[in-house]
Amino acid sequence: MPNALAHLRVVEIGQGISGPYCSKLLADLGADVIKVEPPLTGDPLRQAGAFPNDEDDPSKGTLFRYLNANKRSIECDLNSAEGKRTLLDLVEAADLVIENLGAGVLEGFNLGFDEFEKANSKIALIRISDFGQTGPYSGQPASDLTVQASAQWVNNHHVPELPLLQAGGRIPDYNVGIYAAAAALTAYSMASVAGKAVYFDVSKQESLVCCLGAVWLHIETLTSLGWGIPAERHFPFPGVVRCKDGLVSINALTGQHFIDCCHLLDVPQYIPKQMEITYGGPDFDGFFRDIEPWLMERTVEDVVDICQAMRIPSVPISNGKTILELPQLKARSFFIRDPDEDFIRPSFPYRLEHTPPSLRKGAPRLGADNPVTGSTTWSPRDSTYQSKGLGNGEFPFEGLRVIDLGIFWAGPYISCYLGAYGADVIKVESIQRADAFRFQCAYPEEGPDWYERSSIYQHTNLSKRNLTLNLDAPEGMRLFEKLLAKADVVIENFTARVMDNFGLTAERLKEINPNLITVRVPGFGLEGPWRDFTSFGMPLEQVSAMSWVTGNPDGPPVNLGGYADVFVGMHAVVALQAALIHRERTGQGQLVEVPQLEVGACLTAEQVITYSVTGKIVGRMGNRSDTMAPQGVYRCSCGQSVALSIRNDDDWNRFRKMSPVNTWALDGRFDSLKGRLAHHDEVDALISQWTSRITASSVITALREVEIPAAIVLTQPNIPSEPHLISRKFFQELDHPLTGVRRYPRWPWLQSMGPNGEHRFRAPTLGEHNHEILRDDLGLSDDEIALLATKEVIGTVPKGLG
Repeated sequence: MPNALAHLRVVEIGQGISGPYCSKLLADLGADVIKVEPPLTGDPLRQAGAFPNDEDDPSKGTLFRYLNANKRSIECDLNSAEGKRTLLDLVEAADLVIENLGAGVLEGFNLGFDEFEKANSKIALIRISDFGQTGPYSGQPASDLTVQASAQWVNNHHVPELPLLQAGGRIPDYNVGIYAAAAALTAYSMASVAGKAVYFDVSKQESLVCCLGAVWLHIETLTSLGWGIPAERHFPFPGVVRCKDGLVSINALTGQHFIDCCHLLDVPQYIPKQMEITYGGPDFDGFFRDIEPWLMERTVEDVVDICQAMRIPSVPISNGKTILELPQLKARSFFIRDPDEDFIRPSFPYRLEHTPPSLRKGAPRLGADNPVTGSTTWSPRDSTYQSKGLGNGEFPFEGLRVIDLGIFWAGPYISCYLGAYGADVIKVESIQRADAFRFQCAYPEEGPDWYERSSIYQHTNLSKRNLTLNLDAPEGMRLFEKLLAKADVVIENFTARVMDNFGLTAERLKEINPNLITVRVPGFGLEGPWRDFTSFGMPLEQVSAMSWVTGNPDGPPVNLGGYADVFVGMHAVVALQAALIHRERTGQGQLVEVPQLEVGACLTAEQVITYSVTGKIVGRMGNRSDTMAPQGVYRCSCGQSVALSIRNDDDWNRFRKMSPVNTWALDGRFDSLKGRLAHHDEVDALISQWTSRITASSVITALREVEIPAAIVLTQPNIPSEPHLISRKFFQELDHPLTGVRRYPRWPWLQSMGPNGEHRFRAPTLGEHNHEILRDDLGLSDDEIALLATKEVIGTVPKGLG
């Protein structure tokens, strides 16, 4: 079958995870990716394994092979004139350059956007760095922990008694890689149409803040109501619990879920005490004591099946071993062998009907494709694969009609992206079934229109119009089908059964519009034994093994924070853009399936790969690292905390000479990484003695003077005042008629042209554009529209609230 991106030429100047994962997503969809690596050593990930302290680590290099399959490799010394010529020769005939060497590193080689533009006037350049290429933090040393700390990803993960912890598994690097891949295809389209070079400056910090759901807006709502910042409570609940044969999670997202849980677990006496329980105390302890007998009589499989039968989100807690045995992934043959037959790895995060991703070859040997004098490095490409792009240069999706049936986060986030870049997005709800996000982060105390004031709904539905249609009514379905006939894309993220129940099967959608691209984002896939299981972001983190590597070694797995919805949505944006490119060339629409579980499993690949080659399960490390020590989060006298990382012996030698710590840090036991790891508890205690006596800002000043990665741990109320984000104009003000001016996160990059990652306009109110769409787009008269309102086919107030 054809590859959607077979015409695309990509130069990757990348290492580690973020840049290689970005280009991997493109390579799997057919792009010709040439990886430019330093001579002799190559990408450092070639030599990295999951257990670096083992004398013999069979997992060494396996993550590199997962991330770099389907690519080619060229050795290139960018410090030499010959190496620069080699790189610029590649750029001259390429479409995209992706690099993640760090802020200003290319300029240190006398390379960068200007040089690339001279070599190729239509090149698209994607630069990934910790804090972006500009701003006060851009040149500061950083580690994954300190970037997480500066983005509010170091927190207690909705477990009040838990100390501040990072998210494990290097998920933040995958996250920025996903955003960068979506940006790359958008930048390519912009450059193609505008006929000029385009540059995107992608920030890891900003990509992490984008996952938070604009939580600062919710805090503003609570403050305006006079409620202040709420005390920490356990969420979701009951969460991770132990049953007869292992760990399982039961997640009560709604009040009804909690009522059903209490009946199921045979503890109905706790139904009136939901709030008291989640805030801890005697009722909390009593609840878990009283549900234990029921749990201990049942296996993980029993608990999941019973809960799901009652529509309560429940999943196994997976790790690198048990995820291989999940019935849904086995039934869908999701895990495959590496082309060299050495290990088991995930396949792909999405399935495209006519242009599926493919594993065509394994990762290249270092320098396997070094150019020979007089030869052409790039393979010839068929002129039929040339793309003129969509829309116009600044708004590549202009002219695209998108129907958004999505609810909550994953589906609506896809169309939010398309709307920002020019698409006409029509969000379809009904007064009978409004998007449930309208009722989160919003409260009846705000007034009769409280359902219009949800900060998280507004955040995920910017740059859209809104139409209400009751699809259970024949008139509503007829109008919806007329809308589909004029659409380019339809997006939904229901459980698999919902569209079929509406009669909107794949066959019916093709009858209505053969050129339609249908993006379906089910929790577990359109087929398989779990196809009708219900879920949301946090259970997906649990079942895909993200939670398994987040938490303390001696404690249970904890949730990242529900960020999986973003990971899913941005993967779908990549797949959808590939489908649009294919349709532009062939006129062919197709089904794009993005199973949320399979997206998550692609991001935890290292756990599966490591288990398949070593038989060992990667575990939790708290805030520590196998390759950096000391590393941790330390409380200061002001009540704030700081995160710091000693990356190597050079860092340690500068750190130990600081006057506040040289009284103990000169101890010879700490001279080497091995010694610091062996005495990490002692070193932590000594660092804590120092930080506890001074303010966080004093600690940061001292550490940055000696170039040690450090950051104050950002808290929710302080996000909008974070200095670096402000300097990069990350917060975009949009005025809403009911909630006034609010600060939303733009997309996590700055651009050399176009909207600079900004949204075009505010989120709509329910049914705000009913007349506009029904009259102007579907040709109805005012009388016909009024009749639809009388029959409650359309409306502007959720049923039961009017």
